[in-house]
Amino acid sequence: MEKLFQVGIPGGDEIQLKVFYSSEGQISKTTWKITGRLALIDEAQKLNAKFKGAVAQIPLPTGLAFENLLLKELVLRVQGEWSAETDPELCHCRNVLQKTVERAILLGAHSVEKVRQRTSANTGCGTCLPDVERLLKLYLK
Repeated sequence: MEKLFQVGIPGGDEIQLKVFYSSEGQISKTTWKITGRLALIDEAQKLNAKFKGAVAQIPLPTGLAFENLLLKELVLRVQGEWSAETDPELCHCRNVLQKTVERAILLGAHSVEKVRQRTSANTGCGTCLPDVERLLKLYLK
């Protein structure tokens, strides 16, 4: 069995990872396609060696650099632990898409205030605050 995972910023840094599973559900092989900065490629190469065996044993990347946050999302998706799916329009007052907020977090908006400054999300009624906080926690935990 095989499964394709994709993360990134469309038109920018992106990773496509195809994971091949054995009949026991273990990772037997991976193929990577990476478009983006050298730091992302370097960190993905380091992580690739750990993509063998039990899915739950893949370590989560640490650090707040863009490449670490993007690879963390990828690992959580492979492990079935990524829970960022909401309405595509995260902030209805300002018409801000979830992808816009995610991109801001990946590029350094690591607080609610920074997300507000860079995206205008959560500057209206405040209904989207839990979604912004959840995304921050998911990326930065």
